[in-house]
Amino acid sequence: MNSSQEIIDSINQHNNILLSLHASPDGDSLGSCVAMKKYLQQQGKQVTIVSPDSLPEMISHLSIADEVEFGKDIFDVIEGKDLLLALDVPTLDRYTKKEQEVPIDVIRIDHHDTKTDFATMNFVDPKETSTCSLLLRLFRETNTDIDKEIAQALLLGVCTDTNFFVIGIKINEVFGDVQYLISKGADYNAVLEDVYYNKPFGMIKAVGKLLNNLVMEGNIAYSTVSKQEFDDLRVNMGDMRIAIKELTGIKGADIIFALVEGENGIKGSLRSQHIDISKAAEELGGGGHSYAAGFPQQGSLEEAVEKTLAVVKKYL
Repeated sequence: MNSSQEIIDSINQHNNILLSLHASPDGDSLGSCVAMKKYLQQQGKQVTIVSPDSLPEMISHLSIADEVEFGKDIFDVIEGKDLLLALDVPTLDRYTKKEQEVPIDVIRIDHHDTKTDFATMNFVDPKETSTCSLLLRLFRETNTDIDKEIAQALLLGVCTDTNFFVIGIKINEVFGDVQYLISKGADYNAVLEDVYYNKPFGMIKAVGKLLNNLVMEGNIAYSTVSKQEFDDLRVNMGDMRIAIKELTGIKGADIIFALVEGENGIKGSLRSQHIDISKAAEELGGGGHSYAAGFPQQGSLEEAVEKTLAVVKKYL
């Protein structure tokens, strides 16, 4: 991993910089990209943020969403750019389905531990609970002062990726990050009101569907949502990812997973507070953190359940 100073020095050598939210974006993706955009603009850089997918309804109303051009692939706008800052992504396919090399420099800043070599420089720490916390560390280690706007964007990712401070292996350290961001002008009550106490009706229905379909098999709990059920909910995969977080904390469940059938196959999510499930996710074709990971599946839901159960049982 490159040092924080090497990362900042390299960024400062570029002038026209591209960022992108990842597929099915969340608060950490949005917050880290907008915080970095604000910092770069203060340095006089030209900055563009795109997103291949729309935001989940839970955060789509936030004013910082206006900083993003939605429905665009990185290759739609890469002409004229001299740096891709890859925030909160372990692999390029989280940005694009086009199998081609990025023709410009790439710097990856991320808290996922999936090993990839698409970036020319890396600032990666899977022990951080969010990319926003890692980005804050980058700023602090390089004595970079941040203003209220940057602090507020970072706070969004810190709060949402920990599900408001209930998941993450460095959760105690997160409170220090929050305290620092508040000292820089961030408003925690605003995040509570705008996000935590503003859950969309469709997402709450999605939580209900996941709970209604919940199955307990020994110390594994799992739920499935069929294509028809998903369509009836009228939510996107980003909303479902947030809904799945609400399954965390089931008594007696050491591993929890959910399988949601969408337009492009089945999306799987793994959760555990006690067991490193990142390797299970990698075995299933995905990746992520020790406590939260995701993976794709093809075929029927029944086949996906059988395959997922067979893999996760190895890690109990």
